[in-house]
Amino acid sequence: MNEKIFESYSFKEKEEKLIEVSKEYFKNVQKLIKNNDISLKSISTNPREFPVIDLSNISSKFVSKEVKFVFCVNFAIASLTRQESTILNNDFFFPKDKKWWMGIYSQSSYYRFKARAVNKFLEVLDI
Repeated sequence: MNEKIFESYSFKEKEEKLIEVSKEYFKNVQKLIKNNDISLKSISTNPREFPVIDLSNISSKFVSKEVKFVFCVNFAIASLTRQESTILNNDFFFPKDKKWWMGIYSQSSYYRFKARAVNKFLEVLDI
């Protein structure tokens, strides 16, 4: 994402972009599973972490746009701290109760950490 454009986004616009990214991510994962490019076995799931799609078995010389997108999202998530990835996971990719964070963070800390996570994710994803 162009740095100047990124700075001009409101936080609401950044959240909307992240919602679009999460929908596109799962659409691409479903397409890759349907086309037998990946299997459900290649999806690493840990309830405390973002599920990562193992793309190491993709052997085609031509890498599809779906694979590239999934790889980029995986890379962006991997670049976050555990705290940041948990927030994005629970708020955008696998939404939980809207107040899931209340027993963990104060309101001000949660919003500060969330803003940091959203900004870092979008910067790394570079969309």
